[in-house]
Amino acid sequence: MTTPSRSLIRALIVLASCGVIGALSEASAQEPATFTSPIDITGSRFTIEAVAPDKDTGVVGPVQQTLVQGFATLAATPINLLFDTRWNGTPEQQAAGASPRQASCDGTGGIKETIEAKVKKLGHTAFEITCNLATTGSVFVQQAPEGLYVSYQLFDNHGSFKVRNDVADARFSLTFALEVTTLIRNGGTICGLSAAAPTVLLHGVQIKPENAGASIYDFLNPSDLTKMELETEAKERTTSISINDVFKQLQDTCNRGDVISKVIAKFTGLETDIKPPKGVTFRAIHPAIAAPRSNNVDLASGRYTCVGGYVWRNAYPDDVVCVTPQRASQVQDENGLAKSRRDPNGGPYGEATCLAGFVWRAARSDDLVCVLTASRDLVAQENADAASKWVTGSTVPSLTRPSISAPPVVAAGANFNVSGQFFPPVADPTRLKLSFSRDTTSACVGGSSQLEVTKSGQVAAPAILKPSSNMSSCSYSYDVVGLAPSTAYSFRLRDCDYVTCSPWSTPFATTTLGPNNGPGPVAIVLDSGAMLGTVAADAAGGFLTSVRLPADTAPGVHKLTASTGGRGDTIELRVTPAGGETATLMVTIAFFGDVGCPMRELDPPKIAADYTFPLFGSGFSPGKVRIYLDSSNGGLNLGSATVGADGTFCSEFRAIPTDKLGQRNLVAVQGGTERSVLPVEVVYVPSVH
Repeated sequence: MTTPSRSLIRALIVLASCGVIGALSEASAQEPATFTSPIDITGSRFTIEAVAPDKDTGVVGPVQQTLVQGFATLAATPINLLFDTRWNGTPEQQAAGASPRQASCDGTGGIKETIEAKVKKLGHTAFEITCNLATTGSVFVQQAPEGLYVSYQLFDNHGSFKVRNDVADARFSLTFALEVTTLIRNGGTICGLSAAAPTVLLHGVQIKPENAGASIYDFLNPSDLTKMELETEAKERTTSISINDVFKQLQDTCNRGDVISKVIAKFTGLETDIKPPKGVTFRAIHPAIAAPRSNNVDLASGRYTCVGGYVWRNAYPDDVVCVTPQRASQVQDENGLAKSRRDPNGGPYGEATCLAGFVWRAARSDDLVCVLTASRDLVAQENADAASKWVTGSTVPSLTRPSISAPPVVAAGANFNVSGQFFPPVADPTRLKLSFSRDTTSACVGGSSQLEVTKSGQVAAPAILKPSSNMSSCSYSYDVVGLAPSTAYSFRLRDCDYVTCSPWSTPFATTTLGPNNGPGPVAIVLDSGAMLGTVAADAAGGFLTSVRLPADTAPGVHKLTASTGGRGDTIELRVTPAGGETATLMVTIAFFGDVGCPMRELDPPKIAADYTFPLFGSGFSPGKVRIYLDSSNGGLNLGSATVGADGTFCSEFRAIPTDKLGQRNLVAVQGGTERSVLPVEVVYVPSVH
């Protein structure tokens, strides 16, 4: 049976071993306990494997490229040798007697020193202390939610010592197993791999008496020795024997910002696989990239493809207004009856004069087919509803109507500007804008997109595309150029990073417009039927052009229309005799999208105090005109403007102060003569905060 003396020595050895190996220190309370049922991987290795979906098949498999240069050194070294070399130390440490193994026996606070100190404290003397720790160990691993536990175990550890007393010297021998446990945290990604500071535990400490003195001599009370033994074995210690440096190269590579680090960053998943005799494989997983989604819709007849149940009206060549098939048939009948409905004797409009009871259809400005009034009204409604019958790529049709602006007063024979906005741009059959959105950022950061184009059934090699829209967005548009008119195309896109690609998007099919298909230039027409000019809307649907009013235009209020593709706007225009107009002032405003100086008359005229305001003038002599408040003699000078050769001006004038509220007059003066007076109301408009 074990004597009290044997228990004492066992307690001393356990205390010494736990306290000094590798300059041991107390472990933190957060360090987890050791695990059970481990897997023996002695002789096995740590390896890294990168897997990703194949860019063409989507099948997940190993990536055939070196993920981290230099990591093969770690993969070629058995895990137990990683610990053995650190436990035994470098040749320099061994020569100096300072390796972790040597220091555990002979160093400050080592086994020998601790035994000597503890025995002396009990009133005895320890001597001839020997310590011989194992040089090689075995490695066991076990997975846990917090990571992978790696246990380095040294079994063949032994020593001896003597204790001097008044009766006889007691000689003892001891053996024990040493365990160094490390937690490898994975952090969820390959770049998060790191090894925590190891913890040290002692197991199976056995004390054997070597002579009679050790067998019969009692040093302390047996219960005190048992308590000391249990407390000592229950403690965990940390040691400097760390293997984190084997992951440092990987960590440095992850953080250096080069191409390899960007490749590694794409592997956002991590699995740990234990398979003896191969060992431990850390499997970096590249997630599948979601396929882009096309925001375009299939347009069998280009951007003016009709929604289901509708066809093109074809009132004139390239008429893309969508109507029911029955209505389209009626329009063709009207075209066939056009000649029979014209007055054979001519009339005010020559050969285009309709018989009594018929009017021009006016599907566009030059559509002079004679129809019943009800049909003309129906055509006007069809034109107004045209956008809602086109498949435009959105389930909600655009409700923004085109609008135009022009000077409110124009002299017969004069040139004037007309601006427009929200008109359909002239279609280009050789260009197409593709729009895609994404669930991932693979193409937004460090990647690229591949576009595959199929023309009339012939597939071209994928082209690498650069997005034409904001690089910080995952919704891109691509301008495809060089397309053939009236040709069937199919497009699909996939996103690629350094490792793999997404599946292809659902194909987007369309037929490009014909050379003269879609809306043409905007036609600007006076209500007399006179064509004043045409202009192409820009990509944003706007235009600004100069036209000339016919010299024989009758004075009075006329209507000016600008239209294309069944969409347009009509405004009123007051025509004055050439050179005979009375000087006139107007307070004007601008609508959203208007271009240039505001030219829409505000009636009745009101001016907000403390704000500058625009004025339009007509019928003035070329040169300077000055505007006063109330009177040219002592009234407030609001500024001046330059009158053009056509006798008009449009300019911004100074703000009227708030102490001038109420009914006032604006007075225009040229050459010392009051040319025009405009009654206005100056009102107060509170600021909005």
